[in-house]
Amino acid sequence: MTMNMMLKFEKYWGYEVNQNFLLYVTNVLDPHLKLKYVKFCFGDLYDYDKEQFLTNKVKDTLMSLYEFYLKIDKVVDNNTTFYFYIF
Repeated sequence: MTMNMMLKFEKYWGYEVNQNFLLYVTNVLDPHLKLKYVKFCFGDLYDYDKEQFLTNKVKDTLMSLYEFYLKIDKVVDNNTTFYFYIF
């Protein structure tokens, strides 16, 4: 049973390719936790280099979301009439 649990853990959380970094972004946006908590958790689980890599990846994900919504806002400001699509 533990082998099956470990395989599922590795499938969804074991490798940074499989991890959904939006879950970490939600922790950063939480007023109580912020990025310090995410960095602390990574430091508790991984060594220093991997902690820094994953923390930077969370920052990059957050910045790409910000830039995406900034572009949408500029398009909306330039058009007087617009249609909002949910993708």
